[in-house]
Amino acid sequence: MAGTEGIQAVYQLGVSCQMGLHRSNNEDNFFFNGMYKPLELADTPYHLPGRAEGRAVLAVCDGMGGDSYGEYAAWVAASGLSALDQEHVAPEQVLACTQQLNEKICREAERRRCRMGSTLVLAVLDGNRAAVYNLGDSRAYLCSGGQLTQLSQDHTVEQSLRSMGVSGANSRSAQQLTQHLGMAQEEFILEPYHTEVTMAPGDRLLLCSDGLTGQLSDQQIAWLLADDAPPDIQALRLTREAEQRGGSDNITALVAALAP
Repeated sequence: MAGTEGIQAVYQLGVSCQMGLHRSNNEDNFFFNGMYKPLELADTPYHLPGRAEGRAVLAVCDGMGGDSYGEYAAWVAASGLSALDQEHVAPEQVLACTQQLNEKICREAERRRCRMGSTLVLAVLDGNRAAVYNLGDSRAYLCSGGQLTQLSQDHTVEQSLRSMGVSGANSRSAQQLTQHLGMAQEEFILEPYHTEVTMAPGDRLLLCSDGLTGQLSDQQIAWLLADDAPPDIQALRLTREAEQRGGSDNITALVAALAP
């Protein structure tokens, strides 16, 4: 994605990554403009502010597999994004990176004789443009003028059926993922969803795991992003509100604002 000439963007950033109230480990991870959770600190709560100029690469990863397997898969996904050339992150580079991460997770799953995987929602900010990519059900939203718009596309059985005009999947099978990192390549084709939007000063871009969207409605999320609080405060508010409304899963919220 080419940068927008004449715009020296400044982004205010914030991330909150919490275990939730009913999990014994945290399988979420994040990529915060070069930083991610070390594997040995996977269960440590995080609440961090940040700032970037010109460009930023951000992501949320939600691991699957139970025990320590989900933690490892999410760490592979988050840490592997360091390989991206952050000066120019093109769609073909993202595809190549996700394929490499997928292969690494698959090899590790085979070695450990287990199933493991991770979602990925990735935002590449350049000037006033945001390119969003995702695999799985971790989401990206844009909050502009108090209106919340989902930018990502859920890769679930339920969403696939909806796109075909079919309804009635039972609740357990409906949430099964149709795309994620850790898919055997002989069975599936890895196809990240990709879209691009223009951000205005004051807009909020949110990346989050389903521990957030499983507890909060779009209206509640929009309300928590509607004021001018710093992004790290908004991210913490979101995770705390999700905990107060049940906190049944790990919860990660990463917020980016284009400064005026």
